[in-house]
Amino acid sequence: MYLAGYGIQTIANTLTAEGYPTVFGGDWHPYKVGAILDNEKYCGDLILQKTYRNNHIEKKKLRNTGQLQQVFIEDDHEAIIKKDVFRTVAEKRQRRSTNKGVRRECTALTGMIRCPYCGKNYRRKSAARCIKWCCATFNTKGKKFCPESKMIPEDTVIEAVCAVLNLDEYDEREFLDCVDHIDACKGNTLRFYFTDGSTQDYLWADRSRAESWTPEMRESARNHAKRRHTDGRKENNSNSTDKTASLD
Repeated sequence: MYLAGYGIQTIANTLTAEGYPTVFGGDWHPYKVGAILDNEKYCGDLILQKTYRNNHIEKKKLRNTGQLQQVFIEDDHEAIIKKDVFRTVAEKRQRRSTNKGVRRECTALTGMIRCPYCGKNYRRKSAARCIKWCCATFNTKGKKFCPESKMIPEDTVIEAVCAVLNLDEYDEREFLDCVDHIDACKGNTLRFYFTDGSTQDYLWADRSRAESWTPEMRESARNHAKRRHTDGRKENNSNSTDKTASLD
């Protein structure tokens, strides 16, 4: 389907509509499809040591990005996808990725955060001060139609992912491998549903107005205040000159 021109969103929608369940019986999402298209195991190959443990005490699972040597084993097991098909797909995905430019850091969250009250997914929105995720119903129809939903800063979601997965830094593939989806529950609770069937709640705190200001925003505010002060002084000087002229 991908080589025939279908996008991963369309493929996900088609699988769901035709009744093909995921391993846990849920709906398909684009990044689940993308993870399958990128998985070398389906063409019979195997890459060892994709992840590693940081030490024998903490045992944090980290993605290997060059820290250790990886081992590629060709024809390790029986393939269900021909290698030429797999490679053609990989080339096509690479071209599309290049044409789109640098991918946003957290696009793996798309389709993964759900509203348990209306059943819709959360959408990524660029707000004035930060990027947030909000319920699709709330976004299109307003709070009246989904009063329990609440917008969540993207940084907060990333912090939650790192906390529940015990990661030092956000890892997109680790997230997709371990998490099936997240429910954005009321009471500032993110409920993680893992691919092994377990769940875990994460309670997040609202950011104060002061915490939400970045250094760039503070500098912009200072410059704006300076301009207002300067413009005010110019206006006062102009009014004083006008009054003196009228008296003369």
